[in-house]
Amino acid sequence: MSFALVHAILSKSRVLHTLGFLLCVGLFIPQVDQIQAAHIIGITTSQEPTTGAPFTIGANTFTFDGPTNSGNGGLWLDSFTITGGNTFDYLDLPFDIVFNRRGASNVSNLTYLLGTASGSEQNPVGSRQFVMEHTMNTRDLSTGVENLFQTNDSFNKQIERVDYVYSGGLTLQAGQSAADYGFALFERDGNNRFTIAAITGIDGDNKVTSVGSIIQFGPTTSLAYGTANLTGFTRTARMGGTIASPNTTLISIVTGQDLGGVFITLGDLGVSVGDTIYGYVLMAGDQTTLPTDINNFSAYNNTNNPLDVGGDLYGGGMIFRLSTVTDPILDIQDFYWDRNGATTGAGTGAALTGPWTNSPTDANWGSQNGGITTKGW
Repeated sequence: MSFALVHAILSKSRVLHTLGFLLCVGLFIPQVDQIQAAHIIGITTSQEPTTGAPFTIGANTFTFDGPTNSGNGGLWLDSFTITGGNTFDYLDLPFDIVFNRRGASNVSNLTYLLGTASGSEQNPVGSRQFVMEHTMNTRDLSTGVENLFQTNDSFNKQIERVDYVYSGGLTLQAGQSAADYGFALFERDGNNRFTIAAITGIDGDNKVTSVGSIIQFGPTTSLAYGTANLTGFTRTARMGGTIASPNTTLISIVTGQDLGGVFITLGDLGVSVGDTIYGYVLMAGDQTTLPTDINNFSAYNNTNNPLDVGGDLYGGGMIFRLSTVTDPILDIQDFYWDRNGATTGAGTGAALTGPWTNSPTDANWGSQNGGITTKGW
């Protein structure tokens, strides 16, 4: 069995990266109680160099690259083990991460796992981040976005849907099993619900045009997170700020919370041999139906039930495959934008000129980590 490497030229007279897998989702829709996904019970991580100079907020200094940083270098996810003992290896990041908002918001809420404090010196496990979209399109489990779908109070980011887009398409080939591939998601304390659906159609701008049926996971569903103790780090800094100036306010330091994880297979999303999907959409836990126009975000739910909108999502989100499967591992370049009502911010560092002209790889995010481009339609 093997993945095909796809190159394609899409519309708008621009070449989109389509190092695609052939791995696809069918239109059969499982009900929530039919989900075969599993709790993640263990992870294997590696480290990468940290970035960002130490900075001070009030009485606390955050030393991202200091010598006392416990776990310096982040928690770059290589593989994980699920209930039952199967191990799955990292396969590829999405091509795009897209925040879809119901209205304008300039709020940034980044969050960092912390090592042991040394006096007033706080020691984040990973790198300083600047852009929420990039934080969610990385293998580093040490950073995340706080209260992702909150649309009121100080966490009002107005985000209704996050699109994880594999623009080349994922098509399951004959002889491959839908249970061998899937998406891993990680949430602090494992105490919030989400909904997820396969992307079944995109246009030439990678805008989602159709999705499969919605399934729900998290507390009170048939797929909870299990034990949230995957990293061994139980302290977290919750940051506030704006898109242009993130990490300017320390909201609080939370203790006693580690990460929990779930693995949702392509079979859970309705995988059939020969069909093609383009990733998946992630939404608040109460978004169990969609409006007729799936891109009319003002028509999405806005209930702000903490169980459904308070999710703190960390890294992850990418596709994994069963470790005994020998398909090649490819590296898709990733970039990001905001859509519908988001505020453009230059951030810190070189701003991206747009997803159609700039495709930074993981290796050069350090010089481009402050850019953000609003894409509106």
